[in-house]
Amino acid sequence: MLRGPGHLLPAPVALAAALAAALFSSLARCSFLEPREPVASALSPYFGTKTRYEDVNPRLLSDPEAPRRDPELLDGTCTPVQLVALIRHGTRYPTAKQIRKLRQLHGLLQARGPGDGSLGAALANWPLWYADWMDGEVVAFFTCSFDLAIKGVKSPWCDVFDIDDAKVLEYLNDLKQYWKRGYGYTINSRSSCILFQDIFQHLDKAVQQKQRSQPVSSPVVLQFGHAETLLPLLSLMGYFKDKEPLTAYNYKEQMHRKFRSGHIVPYASNLIFVLYHCKNAKTPKEEFQVQMLLNEKVLPLAHSQETVSLYEDLKNHYKDILQSCHTNEECELPKVNSTSDEL
Repeated sequence: MLRGPGHLLPAPVALAAALAAALFSSLARCSFLEPREPVASALSPYFGTKTRYEDVNPRLLSDPEAPRRDPELLDGTCTPVQLVALIRHGTRYPTAKQIRKLRQLHGLLQARGPGDGSLGAALANWPLWYADWMDGEVVAFFTCSFDLAIKGVKSPWCDVFDIDDAKVLEYLNDLKQYWKRGYGYTINSRSSCILFQDIFQHLDKAVQQKQRSQPVSSPVVLQFGHAETLLPLLSLMGYFKDKEPLTAYNYKEQMHRKFRSGHIVPYASNLIFVLYHCKNAKTPKEEFQVQMLLNEKVLPLAHSQETVSLYEDLKNHYKDILQSCHTNEECELPKVNSTSDEL
C-alpha cells in the first residue's frame, strides 16, 4: 500500500499513479536538452509538426517540471486503473538531404557577402552546426524552429519571415498533413483502425480483470510513434474536423481552422486514455468510465463535447471502427483484370 493525499492507495493503483506521474514529468522534459532560460520566437505558434511541446503548453517554458493536474480529471470515488498512452517522439534533427540543401543556401549567402543589410551578414555568420548523421527535416523556415527546439536559441533565420509569412507556411504544412494524414481521404484515417482496436483491447482486458476482482496486469501501456501516427488516429476518432476541407484556395476562410497540426501534434505530443473504476456506481454500466487527454489536457469527446464517457457508451459510439474496420480490407489494392477480351 502507498499513501496518496489523505488516504492509502492499493498497490496496482499506486503503480499506475506513480507511472503516470513519471510519464507526465518526462513529457515535460522531452523538448529540453538542458536547463536554460526560456527562449521564444514570434513565429513559434506556426511551425506545424516542428512545434515545440512547450509552445503548446506555455507553462513549461518557465518551469518544465512543475506538477500540474487538469481540473477536469475525475476524482473522488473514481480511481484510474489503467492508462493507455500513444506518444510522439521528442525534438529531432533534420535529414542529411535537407542539411545539404541548407549548406548550399548558407554557402550562397556567404559568397554574396553581407550586402547593405545586417540580416544578410547575420545569416552568413550564423554557425551551421548540423551534421550528416542527424535525422529529421528542415527547410529555411524550419531552421528557426530547429535552432529553437534543439539548442534553445533564436537564430537570425527567425528574422527572415514575418508573422504573415509564418501563417502561410504553417497552412502549407497543414495542407500536406490534412491530405496525407488527416481528412483529405478516408483511407488516411481508416489505416489506423488496427491501432485504435489495439487500444481498446487493452482497455477491455483491464475491465474484465477488474470485474473478476483480479489486479490489472498492465496498469500503464505506452506506445510510441510519430506525428503521422497520431494525426490519422485523431482523425479516425473525429477530432479537429473543419466544416470545409482545407485547400490551396481557401486560406483566408481557414484562418480559424481546427486542423492546426502544430497545436495538435507538436514534438512529444501524447494521447492518453484513462480508464476509471467507480466504486459507488449506481449501475454496472456506470462502473467503468473513460477520459482522454491530449498533450496533458482533458480532451472533450468529439461527438458530445463531454469530458468523460461511460466506457460502454464510448465503445458503442465507435462500434463501426471496433467491429467493422479491417485494415486488410481497407488497404486492399483494387484487383486488375489482366485478361484480354479482344476477339
